[in-house]
Amino acid sequence: MRCLVEDLAAFAGTAGAWLRREPVLHNVLLTLVADRLSGDVPLSGDERFVRVVDGGATVGAAVWTPPRLTQTS
Repeated sequence: MRCLVEDLAAFAGTAGAWLRREPVLHNVLLTLVADRLSGDVPLSGDERFVRVVDGGATVGAAVWTPPRLTQTS
């Protein structure tokens, strides 16, 4: 298992597919990503988009948007 820190576009493309499989469970992360992709919430440059991978498959995700706490799924 390993964690991959990705930029927003890469995270949305890889972890996004995994998050959308259960949108109710992952609604906070999906909203954080969608708001930044659309430009409704500008990127500060301090955000971290992390995907947890096991055997090539995404098994978890986290988004940190300082100064707020890290959101995980």
